[in-house]
Amino acid sequence: MSFGFVYERLGSPLGLYLQLKGVQNVVKCVGKRCLPNESATQIHTWLLIDGKMIVDITPDQFRDCDSEIIVGEVSVFHSTFPDIVWRDVSVGNLKRPGRIHYDNFYRAVIASLEVG
Repeated sequence: MSFGFVYERLGSPLGLYLQLKGVQNVVKCVGKRCLPNESATQIHTWLLIDGKMIVDITPDQFRDCDSEIIVGEVSVFHSTFPDIVWRDVSVGNLKRPGRIHYDNFYRAVIASLEVG
């Protein structure tokens, strides 16, 4: 399993956690691109805060990105994804059929973070 797959599934919990801590206007971005000399379409997920602040914890899975984590308003790497869909970050997304384990995971993570 790639980290991108994990983040695609857990981007909402990270966004929910940021909202829990008072961060507002968090959306999950799902970008698609097809690079020259690549046969497959690449899909990547990151968070966007206030329409400008990128939060990406898995960009280094791509050969053209050397950053382990990206947090900032400008990203050349993210500009290579021309086809982007924005999705709301809400607890309802975790409770859809087939995703109940995401809700359980989120609750377990929040409980452990709040203890510390």
